[in-house]
Amino acid sequence: MAITEKVKKKIEGVTEDLKESIDTLKEDVNQIKERLKDIVPVKKRKSSLPIWKAQEDPTDPFRMLQLRTNQLFEEFYQNFGRWSLGRWSPFGETTPFSEADWPRVDISETEKEVIVKAELPGVDEEDIEIYLSDDLLTIRGDKKIEQEDKGRDYHRIECFHGSFTRSIPIPALVDANKAEASFKKHVLTVKLPKIRAEQEKGVKIEIKTN
Repeated sequence: MAITEKVKKKIEGVTEDLKESIDTLKEDVNQIKERLKDIVPVKKRKSSLPIWKAQEDPTDPFRMLQLRTNQLFEEFYQNFGRWSLGRWSPFGETTPFSEADWPRVDISETEKEVIVKAELPGVDEEDIEIYLSDDLLTIRGDKKIEQEDKGRDYHRIECFHGSFTRSIPIPALVDANKAEASFKKHVLTVKLPKIRAEQEKGVKIEIKTN
């Protein structure tokens, strides 16, 4: 009987600890809900390692459960902005259109010119702008993607819109006034004629004698 009483008291103690942990978890959930009401996706610094207080036992299972739960909510908060952007970001993962590595470009160089090619699926010619400043070529535009999903009992069409900017360093001196651009089968080709060596160095002026 004595053993039974001890076990009973131990169970009661564990139950009380569990109730306290559940209450704490509920408070954390309510705080998270309040934070999510007016949430705006922002860059949030990574959480630092937990700092244990002297009166806390890091090996206590209920304490570990509480910390792990808090960590999961923290990770959810950090990723919430990225997940929400995923609805309108059709590139690969959930990256916005302004990501610096889109569109993909190929740069080639011949004796006379520098050629830049960029694949722009889902982009119309009238939505593309090209700028050349010094040794930097900038491509800007708007991208539209339409995804269609058909099923037996449903038909869904989702449209994605967004802008992009890509700046490409040009490896040689080029003549901006003679630059040419063409757009065919969603591939943009920009040809930049090089400045000749004698033009780069300048022109020699002869002195006329009387």
